[in-house]
Amino acid sequence: MMSYTLMSATPIELRTCIRTQFKLIDRLLFPNARDNLLDVRERVNDQLRRLMEQERRIDDDPSNASRYAELASLYLDMRRYDEALSIANQMLALDPAGRTGYDMLAAVYEQMGERDQAAETYSRIVELSPNDADAWEHLGTWRALQGNANDAIAAYNRSLELDPDRITARFSLAETYLEAERFEEAMNAYQALVQQGEELQSDDLAAAYAGLADTYNSLERYDDAIATAKTLLEQFEDDPEGYYQLATAYDALHRYDEAIENYQNAIDSDPLNADYYNDLADTFREVKRYDEAVDSAQQAIAMDPSLIIAYETLAQIYDEMGRPEDAAATREQANALSLVTE
Repeated sequence: MMSYTLMSATPIELRTCIRTQFKLIDRLLFPNARDNLLDVRERVNDQLRRLMEQERRIDDDPSNASRYAELASLYLDMRRYDEALSIANQMLALDPAGRTGYDMLAAVYEQMGERDQAAETYSRIVELSPNDADAWEHLGTWRALQGNANDAIAAYNRSLELDPDRITARFSLAETYLEAERFEEAMNAYQALVQQGEELQSDDLAAAYAGLADTYNSLERYDDAIATAKTLLEQFEDDPEGYYQLATAYDALHRYDEAIENYQNAIDSDPLNADYYNDLADTFREVKRYDEAVDSAQQAIAMDPSLIIAYETLAQIYDEMGRPEDAAATREQANALSLVTE
């Protein structure tokens, strides 16, 4: 065995020693790196093999639209969206009256997050299959994302007419009513969900209580909001939305100490929610605890630099602290963000 110190080693021996040390460090720090790389390579190779096989099958029968679906799905899995769209359009050219091409087109647009194209594709799908509850629900989702609440609500209601037990559609309908400020209808929808109780999954039941408390707050029925939020917290300890809705109600009632306590509880349960920090900052401002208000607003901005309302909250705090230059600079940031997001 060769024995030497680094000081007496030749340059070649020194490089060999250093490479050996790095290999040892890699094995200690990244023991699974080689296996993971092999797994990735194998998955890529498998995808390529499947692509070649599917292309061969299409070459054997190029007029068979169904053979294109798997190829488009493979391109979609690989996030090769242009190729997936091209295949979907070929499917439509081969079978313009069939659904298969539209289903694939919708899947591509959904994964790309193209709301207008996704909405129009699902609109075409429900024309072809007017009794497909799932397609109507998808149409509702994309109409809502377009900001078209009325059409979204109509689509969700149609989905529920076809399948009254679609929990996801019922939640989406309730949420859209709330966002559209149709509060009475939102309240009825959330109350119906809460009444199902044990029929819902625990996460769904918690979300139903939170939605109902949010709706009561929007209706300025603060006592009902407090009671609902407390029921939520009794059943689901430390649920952040339970604390948040409780804090919102206390804030509206000018019970600021209780509001601050519950905003902080919400943050403890969900420390990455920028909205919680922003609303806590505004409540600190109300009670003139300005240093804490600034800290909370800045924390909200650090977590979500696109949260325009947090800049507006911070600017208002600076105004009340007698810091007009800081307030003006913060408002400029908010205005710049507004222009970018329009």
